[in-house]
Amino acid sequence: MYRKEAPDPTLKKLQASNWDNYIVGTFLKDSNTLEESQQNTLERIERLFPKIKKSNKILVLSDGNSFVPIYLSSKYQCKITILCETKEALDMMESDVEKYEQQDYISCLQRDFDQTQLDYDYYDMVYSMNSISSHKEVDRVLAEVRRTLVPQGRFILLEKSYNGDVSSDFDFYETDDFLRKALRADFEKVYFKEFSKETQDHYVAVRKKLDKEKKSVIKVDGEKGYKSAIEAVDKLIELSAENKMSWKFIQLQKRNA
Repeated sequence: MYRKEAPDPTLKKLQASNWDNYIVGTFLKDSNTLEESQQNTLERIERLFPKIKKSNKILVLSDGNSFVPIYLSSKYQCKITILCETKEALDMMESDVEKYEQQDYISCLQRDFDQTQLDYDYYDMVYSMNSISSHKEVDRVLAEVRRTLVPQGRFILLEKSYNGDVSSDFDFYETDDFLRKALRADFEKVYFKEFSKETQDHYVAVRKKLDKEKKSVIKVDGEKGYKSAIEAVDKLIELSAENKMSWKFIQLQKRNA
């Protein structure tokens, strides 16, 4: 039976109500949409990934973003486990995996990131794309990720975090403190890049999208939810303008046991 070609995950239209699950965008002269900006960022950081093989086993920590795992599975046909802490996120991931016909490559589980119950020394890479920046047990997450990685396996993160000791309503970890905890968890830093300008441009674009799609956001989240989103994005714009917060790309390597 003829099987139609699966839709391209990079063309997925982003919903404004799901703004907090976007990764930071990179806006170029010839790309003006948030969808294009997300693709630009992924292409930038993909060049810094370890070489991905079809035989690789990859774990993705997700709280609602399916863009990265679906992109990786559709391009490399490697085995990927998506781990979600909430049933809501799990349902979103399973729906997207089916939509993009990636069931042969991706499985989804609901587990706590700091208590995965997964095998020791199993995954070649673990990814977190904005999934642990506000996690209350980030040190325990680091220890658990290390446990599941093979020796010299990579932990790859694209996350927002504070640039120093910042007083704010958000519970982001502070970058230097996170790196110290990673060192104590027996990781070494392989690569670090800060996306300062991109962070501010990203949230300005998100703010415009929320304004433009106000009715659809209110339909999903109500007037209160829309107002909360606007307030949060405005604070993020302010923090990024003052360089108190930004997205970072961090690559860590598990030391040999």
